[in-house]
Amino acid sequence: MTVSTILTAFTKLFTPSTVTPEDGLIYWRELILHALLGTALILGLIALIPALALAISEKLWGLIVFDISMYLGVVVLAIFRRWSYELRAIGILAVMLGIGVWVTVHLGPLSGGPAWLFAAAVFTGLLLGLKAALIAVILNGIAIGIIGWLGLNGHLPVDLPFFASQARAIAAGVNFLALNAGAAISVSVLVHGLQKSAEKEKSAKEIIKRERADLIAAREELRQEIEIRKKAEEALRVERDTLDRITRSIGAGLAVISRDYRTLWANAILKKMFGDLEGKPCYEVYNQRSEICVGCGVREVFEEGKEESVHEQTGRDSQGNVIWSQIIATPIRDANGNVTSALELVVPITERKRAEEERQRLEKQLEQARKMEAIATLAGGIAHQFNNLLSAISGNIELLKLDATGNKRFKRYFAPMENSIERMAHLTGQLLAYARGGKYQINRIPLSEFVQETLPLVKHSLKPNIVVETDLPEHITSVDIDITQMQTVLTGILSNASEAIENNGHVMIACADKTISESEAEAEPGQTAGTYGLLTIKDDGKGMDEETQNRIFEPFYSTKFQGRGLGMASVYGIVKNHNGWISVDSTLGVGTTVLIYLPAVESDHLISDPIVLQKGVSAGTIMIVEDEEMVMDVTRSMLDNLGYNILEARNGAEALHLTHTFKGDIDAVLLDIVLPDMGGKDVCAGLLNSRPNLRVIVCSGYSLNGPAQEILNQGAHGFIQKPYTMATLSEKLDAILHQPRRTG
Repeated sequence: MTVSTILTAFTKLFTPSTVTPEDGLIYWRELILHALLGTALILGLIALIPALALAISEKLWGLIVFDISMYLGVVVLAIFRRWSYELRAIGILAVMLGIGVWVTVHLGPLSGGPAWLFAAAVFTGLLLGLKAALIAVILNGIAIGIIGWLGLNGHLPVDLPFFASQARAIAAGVNFLALNAGAAISVSVLVHGLQKSAEKEKSAKEIIKRERADLIAAREELRQEIEIRKKAEEALRVERDTLDRITRSIGAGLAVISRDYRTLWANAILKKMFGDLEGKPCYEVYNQRSEICVGCGVREVFEEGKEESVHEQTGRDSQGNVIWSQIIATPIRDANGNVTSALELVVPITERKRAEEERQRLEKQLEQARKMEAIATLAGGIAHQFNNLLSAISGNIELLKLDATGNKRFKRYFAPMENSIERMAHLTGQLLAYARGGKYQINRIPLSEFVQETLPLVKHSLKPNIVVETDLPEHITSVDIDITQMQTVLTGILSNASEAIENNGHVMIACADKTISESEAEAEPGQTAGTYGLLTIKDDGKGMDEETQNRIFEPFYSTKFQGRGLGMASVYGIVKNHNGWISVDSTLGVGTTVLIYLPAVESDHLISDPIVLQKGVSAGTIMIVEDEEMVMDVTRSMLDNLGYNILEARNGAEALHLTHTFKGDIDAVLLDIVLPDMGGKDVCAGLLNSRPNLRVIVCSGYSLNGPAQEILNQGAHGFIQKPYTMATLSEKLDAILHQPRRTG
């Protein structure tokens, strides 16, 4: 075992276990107390052994008892380390005081006793403070005083000069006490100062420790908050990315609007629509306004507390284009439930709105077309009935002329009546044209050539102050038209243009080839894709408003005080009857443009030639199939005058019965296509089935197109339009009866 090991073990043995250096002066006092006890145990044992031997040899039994008692006191204090610090300190100081008094009494003031007393007072100040030090000095004074009295009175066994006189003893004692008090007080004050400094240092350390702990806690809290914020930002980023992907997939914009109506955030869709809008007022970005929009959904969320506001509004995108959006606004609340901002979902609906507008436009056109169809049907029915009545009138007039032959007095009345009948027939022709049933004779002609040939005939309908300009290409597509009817079309349009031009003006007539695609055809009801000859008539007159344009094709509609005829209604019917299409575009104060599309055909093919009538010999049997009694009567009279035998049938059933029961030949049938019990097509089929060589002439107030043409396609031999004259009837019968009979 080395000295170092012994010292280490000694230090560990007498190091305080209940306090630490962080306790400051308390620790060091405890350490000094432990050092005193340890030193006393070791050195006391070393001094005790020879002292006991000497005391035994000299039979100083009191010294033996004293030494053993003092040492046992130190041992007890060293063993019971759990006793309070003050008790143990008082104990060791009492031992020192006791040793000092004993040594001084038995060995005199010049021995080591006063040193023990001196040290006891100083250590008392060191270990217990100023008050205890003063008590120790007082106790030293009492002990020195008692010892000095005992020495002066010869009660001490030691005879020293110290006690030679009382004054000398007192001076020595006072000097000792003064020095002892000074040392003890100085040590106490020093220790007190050190204690205060230690307490301040400890307090400062505690404060620093607490602050450090607070800083550590704050740093940890900040770290946690940063972590939470990072997680929240990441979650927000993920949520925004998710929302952005979702809204991008549906093409919807998303924005967060603050309470002062500024855009806090917007997704990529909205930025693409309106540009950089973050930080700007929403009403300024969406509508270039300086105030909140009327009907704003965000304002309803903020001011009315709505949980959801849905509305549609127009705006302008970053390029200045007008766009439609459906905006759904919902509130965004904080943890306390207060509305801090609003979320706007902006769904572009421009295409839908345009589709709706287009649908409404097409529905309006379709409604107009249906109305025109209904009116056309009505017009066709009226024209048919009117033609039946005209047939009776014109036929009876012709019969009257036959009866009044040679009567000059009646002759002058026939011409006005025949002229009126001709005008009424022309009017019914216009009605039939409007009803898309007035196309009689078809000619194939290049469109430019038709206009060139027609213009000299129709220029009379224009005012002298109007200049006509033309653009008529030489090489242009041909069209199949009834020239007379199309001349009526051109005359009617030029007449309207002339009335629209109040002073000097221009009319442009142009022809061109035009191809209509499937998509263009779908956009216009009644139009079909294909190649057309386009006839354009454009004037710089006063134009028309929307109401006038919507009603321009109605019969007898006019912007004048009172309408004078069918006008553009007849134009509409004729064009439709030619499988064409007409549109009118007009602007008030600018003028009107009429576009007529006629189907293009190959120029080297004719559909039909005009019918050439020739008179022949009247003979044979004719069956009349007619439900109108007046028409039946006048037709019977005409045929009778022409020398024909007559069979009468007032419906389809009678006609079929006659073909089966009549024993003689029937040379021809005048067949009306509208009968009360059967359609003319069915009657014709029955007639030809019964008598295959029978000649059938379709006779109708309707025109050649429609049902009449179907009967002709079925096998009928000819067509005659009501009203007809006796000459026309004679010529038609003569031509039909001289045709070769069909076989097989």
